[in-house]
Amino acid sequence: MLPKRESQRHKDAFEFYYSMPKRSKAKVAERFSISVGAVDQWSRAFDWPKRIQKRDEKAKEKTEEKVTDAIAKMNARHIKAWGKIQRKALKELRQLVFEKAIEATKGYDTAVDGERKARGVPTDYTEHSGKFVVEFEMVRAPERKRKRTDGEND
Repeated sequence: MLPKRESQRHKDAFEFYYSMPKRSKAKVAERFSISVGAVDQWSRAFDWPKRIQKRDEKAKEKTEEKVTDAIAKMNARHIKAWGKIQRKALKELRQLVFEKAIEATKGYDTAVDGERKARGVPTDYTEHSGKFVVEFEMVRAPERKRKRTDGEND
């Protein structure tokens, strides 16, 4: 005969069963000094399989939320860092002679690509569903005239 009301002992048995790495009704029976048949009855009466499924789904949702939050925080940190690098690179570009400006431009391009990746934006041409192509234009600081050194002519 199935129990009608779940007692604290029934709840404790379920919690013990749920917490097992490899679930065993025989171990529940042993721990609570009852028969395996009684454990089967409790499992049916209080729908342990459904409870386990619900609890697992809830745990999965919480884990997914935590992962999503962690990724969002990481992306925000990366975007902030790449923005700082870009601002610094632009500042340096304004003050450099041509040869050094080329090096700074490479650093700036790397920072722009890093920011785009952190934002989930393509850095190149990307084909979608084989039907159309999206182009993301790279915006660069205007070129400055290079400083002349003594003896140079245009």
